[in-house]
Amino acid sequence: MTANLEHDGGPDENDAPPRKWVEAHEGIFSPFKPDVLFRQEATHSHFHGRRRLHAAERILGTRSFLSEPRASRNATALFVRPDLFDVHAHFEHRDPWRTPPTNIVAQLRGARNPLVLLPVGGA
Repeated sequence: MTANLEHDGGPDENDAPPRKWVEAHEGIFSPFKPDVLFRQEATHSHFHGRRRLHAAERILGTRSFLSEPRASRNATALFVRPDLFDVHAHFEHRDPWRTPPTNIVAQLRGARNPLVLLPVGGA
C-alpha cells in the first residue's frame, strides 16, 4: 500500500497527532492490514522521539523506518510486518535527494531472494 498523507496530517494538536492523521491510520490503513506501507510526506514523524512513527507502528502492527528530512522537510516512511519480513539493512541517503527515500533490504520469510523496498517522496 502507498499513501501520501499531506504534511503528515498537520502539526500536533494538544501533544497528539491531529484527527486527520489518526483517522487515516486507524480508519483507512489499519483495516487493510498492509504487509508493506509506503508513506510520503511524513513531515512530523521525526519530532518528539519519533512519537508519530511509533504510534503508527502500534496501530498497524508493523516495524517502521523513516528517512531524515532534508530541504523539503518531508521525510518518507516505510512500514513492514515483522512476522512476514526479515529486515537485513536500512540505508540512509543524503545527496542528491531533496526528499531522501527510506531504503531497506528485506526478505519475505520463506522466499529465496531479498527485496529492496524504497518509497520515494515528492517535494
